[in-house]
Amino acid sequence: MEAIVYAAQKALRATYKVTPADALVTDHAPTCGDSPSDPFHSKVEPMGGCGVVVPIGTHAAVGGPHDAPTPGDMLCAALAACQDSAMRLVANLARC
Repeated sequence: MEAIVYAAQKALRATYKVTPADALVTDHAPTCGDSPSDPFHSKVEPMGGCGVVVPIGTHAAVGGPHDAPTPGDMLCAALAACQDSAMRLVANLARC
């Protein structure tokens, strides 16, 4: 398997050496609730404008139905995805 990460990052590395500020990434995730009368549910759009909307619920421990991922579930998923991505990138770079 080709080390595609190295090739994909080559131009970025050159840019970041000249302009380190270009490496800054700002993530965002707009949220909205469907109804003010339902405090147990809302929605979050990871990376606003991406078209993916995830329903958010609350734990039963706070009176919610726990019928959708909670913010804590989403945080755990984000951390797991971050770790997985980092490991895959490093593993691919190791092929260089």
